[in-house]
Amino acid sequence: MLVVLAGCAKTPDVEQIQAQIEQQEVSAEAGEIGRFMDGIAEDFSGQQGVLDAQGLRDMLRVQLLANTRIKVALSGVKVEVTGDTATAEFSALLTGGPGFIPDAGKLVQVATAWRKIDGQWQVVNATWDPPTG
Repeated sequence: MLVVLAGCAKTPDVEQIQAQIEQQEVSAEAGEIGRFMDGIAEDFSGQQGVLDAQGLRDMLRVQLLANTRIKVALSGVKVEVTGDTATAEFSALLTGGPGFIPDAGKLVQVATAWRKIDGQWQVVNATWDPPTG
C-alpha cells in the first residue's frame, strides 16, 4: 500500500510548477506585471511565435489598462515533468471590468512548456485558445 501511495505523491518539481502557476494567477489579479513576468523565461515564445516576452508584458499592460479589476480562476491543472523540462495544461476563466461584477469573461485552454533555469522553473512557451488580446 505504501508503494501505491508513494507513486501518487507529487514530486517537488510538480509542486514548484503548480506554485509558480498559482503565483502568476495572484500576480495577474493584483496587477503585478513584474512579478508575473518573473516566471517567464527571457526567450519566451507564445502563440506559435507571435509573442515574445516583451510582447506578453505589453499584452498584460493593455489588459490591466482596459480592466480595473481582473480575476483569474484556474481549473484542471495537469503538470508532467521530464528532467529539466515540463508541460502544464489548464483551463483559465478570465474576467475583467471596472467593478465587482465583471463586464467581460472568457474561458481559455492553456498549454505551457517549462524549463528549469538556474534551479527555477520558468515558462518558455505558451499557447491559449481562444486567443486573447
